[in-house]
Amino acid sequence: MMTAMLTVRNIQAGARIHDIWSVNEDAEYHEAGNEGEQAGIAAALGSVRRIPERLPNTLPEDMKAA
Repeated sequence: MMTAMLTVRNIQAGARIHDIWSVNEDAEYHEAGNEGEQAGIAAALGSVRRIPERLPNTLPEDMKAA
C-alpha cells in the first residue's frame, strides 16, 4: 500500500523523489533490489526437492486389511 502511494507521488511530481524499493513495513520483509540475491541463488541450488514416501504401516493388527 505504501509503495503504491509513493509511486503516485513520484508520478504527480514527474520525478523520482521517493525510492519505492526501500519501503519496508514488516520487520522480516524487505523490498531492496537485489540485496541478498547471491545467498538466495545458493540456497535454491543447494536445496533438494522432497519426494513423497510411503508411510510406515503402524495400524493395530485388528485394523489391518486382510
